[in-house]
Amino acid sequence: MKLSELARQVTLRAVPGTRIPFEKLDRWQKQSSPWTCTLTFQGRRLTVDYFQGHAVTEKPDSPNVLSSLLSDASFAQLSFEEFCGELGYETSKEARKTYRACLAMATKLEKLLGNEYQTFMSSENDV
Repeated sequence: MKLSELARQVTLRAVPGTRIPFEKLDRWQKQSSPWTCTLTFQGRRLTVDYFQGHAVTEKPDSPNVLSSLLSDASFAQLSFEEFCGELGYETSKEARKTYRACLAMATKLEKLLGNEYQTFMSSENDV
């Protein structure tokens, strides 16, 4: 199944801006287009801060937001060392923080998608 088809089941509310204070954003995030996105699926909700490159002028949509979140969650299947090797990171505090964020996203997506989590994770990313 294609992600774009599955994403039709997920509603998205995107509001400009982020819940993270500006001083806590990294350099890329400060130069990006920030959004607060709430995804709803089968009565369950997940709200995330979502960043697009500054050249992207369209409002985020559920296929693109899901693609990004599923990509992050996919790293939860790796050990920290495999994660670093896959992304070319040194095993540092910053890399561990990023890895933990991916683990947390996987948990949040599992709660949002429930029994459909594996269906979404194994979908063809056509976004």
